[in-house]
Amino acid sequence: MIKYTNEYGLPAAYKNYLEANPYSKGDADFSITELISPPQIAILRDRHDYTVDVSECLDSIYGTVLHQMLNDNANNDGTSVPEQRFFTELEGVEISGAVDLQTFTNGGVILDDYKHGFIGTQNFDHPDWEWQLNSYAYLFFCDNGYVPDRLRISLAFKDWRKANVAKIRDYPERGHMYIEIPVKNMHDVEEYLRNRIKVHTAADVEPDETLTQCTDSERWHSPDQWAVYEMTKDRKKLKERASRVLDSESEAKAWMVANGKKSATIKHRPGVDRRCESYCEVRDFCHQYRRNNDKG
Repeated sequence: MIKYTNEYGLPAAYKNYLEANPYSKGDADFSITELISPPQIAILRDRHDYTVDVSECLDSIYGTVLHQMLNDNANNDGTSVPEQRFFTELEGVEISGAVDLQTFTNGGVILDDYKHGFIGTQNFDHPDWEWQLNSYAYLFFCDNGYVPDRLRISLAFKDWRKANVAKIRDYPERGHMYIEIPVKNMHDVEEYLRNRIKVHTAADVEPDETLTQCTDSERWHSPDQWAVYEMTKDRKKLKERASRVLDSESEAKAWMVANGKKSATIKHRPGVDRRCESYCEVRDFCHQYRRNNDKG
């Protein structure tokens, strides 16, 4: 269970808000968010008491407040439905998911999911977004008997600046954009959800030591790299920026030979699991994290 602290003396309202607005999946065994996430993280959160300082939750708070504002002010003319949680039974368990906005068109419906991200977020592949939105589409299908014709991420940029539109190439022209998500075959989505339920259910009976490990992508893993640094013109020190960064030491050596840089220096940049190091609240209970970092 999570406990919030306020070690840095932020306004008490932050902590009060977090404690008064816990996440709820309704009367379901699993939420779509849980099923998509790594089972190891979900189970460790459920088994252990852990603390998070409110200073680390500001981004989450702002995103939640944005959701609430959008839900509270959606059109009430009958063309749209703000946040609605859908339920269905699969593999003997109840699953649920909250659709942020349903917009009804002539003979169809668009499902939107609100997100709050940095500039550049729109340029990366997000398979988790695809499965999240298509899982919501599946729940909608189970409840209504037809498949939504469009799925969208409604992305608000937290760091957008109007002045940058004319200065930076490919900079978004507005502080908001829609990202279309391809609608998958609902049979494929059902199979995906069945598999995720089985993975989470099987992991739930495992001890902490042998929990299903998070994959490289789930840990947001950046692999080891080898950077080649040349000397400055006065030959007194290495340049601050690497001339080339490669995926292995042998490739770095080969590049030095091929480019006549035999006097350059190779520096190893160890890989990092960004989610584990900066975003996982239960890493102290995670045996995989301990093994990967030689902590016993």
